[in-house]
Amino acid sequence: MLSQGEFLAYVKGNPDRVGAAPVLEISGSAQGHGVLIVEDAALWIRGDFLWHGLIVVTGHRVAMGVSGGGNQTVLGSVILNDTSGRAGAERGFVTGNARLHYSCTALDQARRARKLVIVRSWSEVVQ
Repeated sequence: MLSQGEFLAYVKGNPDRVGAAPVLEISGSAQGHGVLIVEDAALWIRGDFLWHGLIVVTGHRVAMGVSGGGNQTVLGSVILNDTSGRAGAERGFVTGNARLHYSCTALDQARRARKLVIVRSWSEVVQ
């Protein structure tokens, strides 16, 4: 589980302006409530995932993918915003058992998030 209760999570990547953006991968079994903001990084969601609230992926050369085994569900809303200025730069895909459902109730609950979590760095785990 990502957290107990509602929270605001912010993850900032350090993109290579020539190559692809870093990737934040959430896999296995995870769930959360609130607002998840990923800036200057791609977000890949795999495995069992449940999110109530808003997911924002924004910045230079960003992308978002929801796929793989398990069940991935987002109740709320997802925003994918590439700021690189390239036409058609936004890339997103949803496959398998993934479900994205708009929910004004989940968004209203996310608006009241009280706990701020900032991820300052992460490392890639080679499998």
